[in-house]
Amino acid sequence: MMLDAVKVPFFINENMQYLGCDNPNSQSLQDAFDNDMTRYFSYPYDISYIFNSRGFRDSEWPTEDLNKHIWCIGDSATLGTGVSLEHRYSSLLPKAINVSRILADNEWITDNTISILMEVKPKLIVIQWSYYHRNYLGPEKHVPLKGAYGEILRSQMMKLKLALTSQDKFDSDYLFHLIQKVENLKNNTKVIHLLTPNFHVGFNFLDRVKNRVENCLYIDWIDDARDITFHYGIESHKIIADKITQLCHEKNINIW
Repeated sequence: MMLDAVKVPFFINENMQYLGCDNPNSQSLQDAFDNDMTRYFSYPYDISYIFNSRGFRDSEWPTEDLNKHIWCIGDSATLGTGVSLEHRYSSLLPKAINVSRILADNEWITDNTISILMEVKPKLIVIQWSYYHRNYLGPEKHVPLKGAYGEILRSQMMKLKLALTSQDKFDSDYLFHLIQKVENLKNNTKVIHLLTPNFHVGFNFLDRVKNRVENCLYIDWIDDARDITFHYGIESHKIIADKITQLCHEKNINIW
């Protein structure tokens, strides 16, 4: 089956009222609201998390012409945590397919992007890159965790690298390496790299990346989702969709 590996087994056909840090029963969210959840429960839009047969918060994928769709890949920001389905940026784009998961790391994003590039060859892929420090431990990988010795060795290597370079440069070089893996395989597919404020307390390393990458977008955090602390609100999603559309017009990327 085409793209058989592109799935999130844990969420296949699930239907949830809350998801991740948007769950009002979590202590962190209650702390964010100072234990007064009135604002949370008065959020003006209905939100549910309904996942398709591949485990994505999306309708079932079409059976043909997959290359004529926009593929939006990312973490919980692209999934639309804390906003209703119709308000997230991929839903505001024409014929978009959403490939995202909570806690997605950049290697998961890269691997799925490469699968889509190789098997579908769509006109346009939008990649929302995630936190640099997340590890590839998703249930769909099925790779055992490293042993204690491996973790110690990795920790020492990280310390050595950071002793020789700044954290910003290390993070930006790592992300740029993954971006280049995608760029080297894209052929006729246009790729937009969406750099959200997910990366670092300071944004110096974002500047390092966006000045080296074609078709790179970045927006500030405009408003909050229902969880108020961790995800884009509907105005931010709209701005992302508008910027993607504007860039497509400027670069003559026909997605309509």
